[in-house]
Amino acid sequence: MLISHAGLAADDNLRAYYEYKIEVAGNISTSRTSSKVVFGTPVKHEFGKYQLSLLFEPTEEGAGEYMLEISLNLLPLSATQNIIGQSIVTSSFTGRVATQSDFSQSEFNIDEGGVSLSLVIRLSEID
Repeated sequence: MLISHAGLAADDNLRAYYEYKIEVAGNISTSRTSSKVVFGTPVKHEFGKYQLSLLFEPTEEGAGEYMLEISLNLLPLSATQNIIGQSIVTSSFTGRVATQSDFSQSEFNIDEGGVSLSLVIRLSEID
């Protein structure tokens, strides 16, 4: 699938390298990982009764930018439920796609309603 936004060749050629730390209700989760990214498809991480969702979208403004929507959700009590429980926090940020000549990374922080979330991320094209 070719992308007409942000000057990116194809959204199936993107990888996010990131580290996050989340503290909510005394529960702390940290991770350093990477994931293949497809615009419009969330990357999800579950820890305990919580789920972190990262949704990447291209921006209209210019080459090399993306929008990131971060959601922290409380998972449903029943494992048979196929829905996400209550959303605790949701925020959107704009970041830059890293290139070979610009090894940029973005840092996002949320501190609200008893939730502390920090995310350092580098989104780049892969060959």
